[in-house]
Amino acid sequence: MGTQVITPSRAMSVLGEKMGRLAHKRFEMERLESEVNSRVEAVRSVYAARLASLRSVVEHMEGELEQFCRREREALMTGDAKSVRTPHGRVGFRLTGGQVLLDEGRDPEDACRTLRERNLSHLVRVHESPDRTGIRKAVVDGEVGAEQLAACGIRVTDGEEVFYCVVERAEGGSES
Repeated sequence: MGTQVITPSRAMSVLGEKMGRLAHKRFEMERLESEVNSRVEAVRSVYAARLASLRSVVEHMEGELEQFCRREREALMTGDAKSVRTPHGRVGFRLTGGQVLLDEGRDPEDACRTLRERNLSHLVRVHESPDRTGIRKAVVDGEVGAEQLAACGIRVTDGEEVFYCVVERAEGGSES
C-alpha cells in the first residue's frame, strides 16, 4: 500500500476544512457547557436560602444533641459502651489523638525557624527532591553523564515532537 501525495494547496484546503469542523464542534460544546452551568446556577440560587436555613438548623440541632449526650452520658453509655444505637443512627464518643496546631496567623516557615533557633531542629521536617532543571543543565554542560545518573536511578530524555492543535474561537457556524 502506497501513500498518495497531495499538493500543498490541497493539503491546506483539507486542513482548513477539518479545522473548521473542529472549531464548530468545540464552539458547540463550549456553548452547551455554558448553558448547563447557567441552568445549574439558576437551580442552585432557587434553593440557596432554604439550604442555608436548613444547614443552620441542622448545625444547631447537632450541637444540642451533643450537649444532651454529654450531660446524660452516664445514663446513655452503660458499662464500657462508647456509643449508643438508636433507630435513627448512632451517637458516641471517640478519643482522638492530640493535634499539633499553629497559632492564629503563624505560618509554618516561621514556626520552623523558631524551632531551629531554639535548638529543636530535629522537630523540623526537611523535604528533598532531585533538582530537575539543574540535572538537565548538568547533562547539557557535560558535567554529568547518563551512566552516572542511571546509577542514581535517574534518566534524562531528549525532547520529542508533540502534535498540537489550537482552535480559534468560532462564531457559530452550521457545519456538522
